[in-house]
Amino acid sequence: MLYTPTRPADQGDRVRLYPSPAAARAEVGADRPIYEVAVRLEGRQRRIVPLWTQPQAFDPTWTTPAQIHADGSITARAPIPGPLFVN
Repeated sequence: MLYTPTRPADQGDRVRLYPSPAAARAEVGADRPIYEVAVRLEGRQRRIVPLWTQPQAFDPTWTTPAQIHADGSITARAPIPGPLFVN
């Protein structure tokens, strides 16, 4: 599970993800909500993959390239399917 301050409806072509809610909160402060995203980093291939698939809700083969940052955060290089935002 990764975390982001980006609302599902506000995604652009880049989504910043964090390894913990505390890391996301430290980046954006207390006034914005933090969303759980059911994805994980597949580090060897440098991509984000879903924790589960739901073929009726989104493409089960969906993945997106990822940029890994020194602070432990990750940038997904495409919008994440809405059903993977779990809160």
